[in-house]
Amino acid sequence: GGPCDARVARRDARRECRPLERDILDDARRSVCQPYVDRMRPALLRQLGEAAADARIEELATACAAAEAKKDARLETCVAERLVESLAACAARECAGGAAACAARVCGISTS
Repeated sequence: GGPCDARVARRDARRECRPLERDILDDARRSVCQPYVDRMRPALLRQLGEAAADARIEELATACAAAEAKKDARLETCVAERLVESLAACAARECAGGAAACAARVCGISTS
């Protein structure tokens, strides 16, 4: 709750980092997961047939990419940095009025 809701800020930070997340997933899929599922393809074709094997390969590649992406610290770093920026900006906005009032009191000036 409150004007600087950390949950809202975290959600916004994750949204801002989505392009990086997509890049990480795509890279993992291409470099790690595609070779993995390509090796499994012949066995899956024999076991499942073409349509079912293709669907299973897609599931495996997606799960593999997600697991590989979790190992990459860049996404959490991005989210953490955006979260701090967002909360700091909110705090500065929320405290601006108080700072002006304090300055007026301490310095004996009026603010409008």
